[in-house]
Amino acid sequence: MQLTTQYRLIVRQVALANVVRMLRVPGVADLLVRGAAAAEETDMRVLLADLITGASQLWTAWASDSRSPMAVCLTHISDSDGRFVCVSMLAGKDVRRWARVLEAAIAEFARTENCQSVRFAGKRGWLRILPTYKFIGIERGHSVFERML
Repeated sequence: MQLTTQYRLIVRQVALANVVRMLRVPGVADLLVRGAAAAEETDMRVLLADLITGASQLWTAWASDSRSPMAVCLTHISDSDGRFVCVSMLAGKDVRRWARVLEAAIAEFARTENCQSVRFAGKRGWLRILPTYKFIGIERGHSVFERML
């Protein structure tokens, strides 16, 4: 489990053994459902199966004085076009408060997994929040961004 603290913010990769328990924490499942709905093509059954089997990683961001998460994120490792970590789902509130800290933790995870980059799809406004990313194309109607490590 990785832990990063900044501005009273805690970002964690949830250990596989703790995924089911974390899904029961108030607010985590709600954000997961909201993120899955925003991702449009996400099937909740597949998403949960991937989490439970370890095919996807669950990340949470918390204010140290809060009992509910500020953000929930799912990643997976892909070998389809080089080895990279893909952020497959993200939902939260106060994005400017946690985005860079969460991104740094995911980038560190990617390095430990011998990945060359981190990728995600979203709106172009993300480049203002995460300026180290570059637009690399369009996939299924969404802008795709990548940060080389």
